[in-house]
Amino acid sequence: RRGATLHSHAAVKRIEPTGNTGFRVHTARGVLDAERVLVATNGYTGALLPFFSRRVLPVASYQIATEPLPEGLMHVLNPGHRMVSDSKRNLFYARPSPDGTRMIF
Repeated sequence: RRGATLHSHAAVKRIEPTGNTGFRVHTARGVLDAERVLVATNGYTGALLPFFSRRVLPVASYQIATEPLPEGLMHVLNPGHRMVSDSKRNLFYARPSPDGTRMIF
């Protein structure tokens, strides 16, 4: 709806500003010009965007689930069926499974 175009299987090799008009994006499939560039990245940004690679870091995450809970217990444990987390350095979180029968930690 906003006019964005997605290009799959086009690993970005380099992004360079083109003055006041936008950016030139060099990909594995060619070069394109864009007024704006949205970067959706993770902890493995690498050398493409050093600004992000110094500020975004990978977080290891492991999950474990309870056995199926008795009917109604999920509502007692988590009435809003929401994700719950803390803000400590080692993040702990829990949420109901998509079908609402287990807690996932």
